[in-house]
Amino acid sequence: METLITVEIITGMLFIGLAMIAGYRGNKVTGAVTFSLFAVIVSPLVVGGTLLTGYFFIDQVGVWAGSLMEAALLLLGMATLAGYLGHKVMGAVMLGIGAACAAIISIAGTLSGYFLGEDTGAWIGLLTGVVLAGIVVAPLLGRLIKGRSGLFLGGIWLGFSALSVFGYLAGGAVGFLTITLPAIALFWVGLYRVAAYLLPLQERTQRPQAFRSLLTFNMGTNYPYYFVDEEGKLDLRVDGDRFRRFFAGPGWVYTGCDHAAYVTDGVANNRVFEPGLSFTGVFDMPPKIMDLRPQLRACAVEALTKDGIPVKVMTFISFRVETGGQQVRLGQSFPLRRRAVFQVVAKELVEKSGAKYEWDGQLVPVIATRIVQDIISRYTVDELCASLEPGRNPRVEIASEMSKRVQEALQPWGIEFVGGGIGNLEPQDKAVVERRLDSWRTEWMRKILLSMGEGKAERARQIELAQAEAETEIVLRLSQIVEESMRSGDVSQTALALRFIDSLGEFISEAGVYGEVPEGVGNTLRRLRGEIEQRQS
Repeated sequence: METLITVEIITGMLFIGLAMIAGYRGNKVTGAVTFSLFAVIVSPLVVGGTLLTGYFFIDQVGVWAGSLMEAALLLLGMATLAGYLGHKVMGAVMLGIGAACAAIISIAGTLSGYFLGEDTGAWIGLLTGVVLAGIVVAPLLGRLIKGRSGLFLGGIWLGFSALSVFGYLAGGAVGFLTITLPAIALFWVGLYRVAAYLLPLQERTQRPQAFRSLLTFNMGTNYPYYFVDEEGKLDLRVDGDRFRRFFAGPGWVYTGCDHAAYVTDGVANNRVFEPGLSFTGVFDMPPKIMDLRPQLRACAVEALTKDGIPVKVMTFISFRVETGGQQVRLGQSFPLRRRAVFQVVAKELVEKSGAKYEWDGQLVPVIATRIVQDIISRYTVDELCASLEPGRNPRVEIASEMSKRVQEALQPWGIEFVGGGIGNLEPQDKAVVERRLDSWRTEWMRKILLSMGEGKAERARQIELAQAEAETEIVLRLSQIVEESMRSGDVSQTALALRFIDSLGEFISEAGVYGEVPEGVGNTLRRLRGEIEQRQS
């Protein structure tokens, strides 16, 4: 009896220590104090109940009764503590009642078997009571918490029962203290550690949620699990009831480095989850996925010119969720501003017909279309398609003004303008195109003819100038020949003629400077020189 008392006191102290640790992990100092007080109240009941049971039934049931009461009360305390961690007071009541029912069935089966067949009957009754409790209580408790089944709770119950029996067989009350309790603690601590590696957690603070997620998934009370693929498509991996309250949740949403998630419960709890794994809570609606990569949208804009001619132009706009000036860095997710995401979601357009313009769908093209239409309305079709002002390009002007105005228009929406441009400006009516072609053809033919006339006049002027220069050159050279002949005393007609012919030959060799010289002039000069020399001889 003294050994039993010592074991029970150690068991109570150990239970108080475990409760203090669990409370501190749940709610720091406040949780540690609360759970410690709870354990201080429960421990005397466990120890006292075990000792009294062993004392009063020492002649009939003996250690059987004491050990069963010890295990039952410990189970009740653990279940109540786990229920409080899971769902506060209501959870403690539900799991406490379930544990009490299972313990009562097991104790009743053991005592009935003992009275019928002493030790052998007690073992048979114990196994029967444990199995019966697992078959009846676990599914019933699973239905109360609205889980998929009670298999997980039944497995926990059978595992606890097996560890209790093993510890008792190994060393009685001492075995229960040194084997069963450490094994149970090791199981839950190990499960808590393993849960942190089953999901790609981003922070250590997510470990409790990962552990709870593992438990609720096995109980079937989890909230929906969502996965976002590379294309930004939301995929429901595991379904769940987001309105369930008892021992439920969390859910989670997992996105890549280029997507974020906006989650709301439809009332006031609005959150923005950065890329990676994030946990959702009760009432949270399916997340809205935000693509953080630059988006490119093209739309055909139809507008009226200043002179009432309908034109069509392809418009291109590149944009993204506002980043606040942050740049994409290798090894990190795409940057974003949470405030910008809230702005984008809150200001998406909804028409009276119910049509909704998503920010990365038709919202930006709708804004850009109105701006382009306003800009084009200030131009005539001739100014757009055939500007007669040198150095002016209407496309560049329109694209520049459009980019500036779209950037200003998107700022209140939390959208950052990256770039934009327009294609060719084309009248929608083909007849207008034909008429404009005829008009342009006439205008350009006039310009061609005018240019050709100016060119011919310039050519004639240049020819006349060249001829005048040639005549002047001939007269100057003839004057030089006469002066040189008079100084040399050789002023005969023959000598003058020969010198004149040589001068013309030199002029012909320089004809490229003054213009073209008729063919055969060189041969004629050589023939004349030959005839003069022949007559002189």
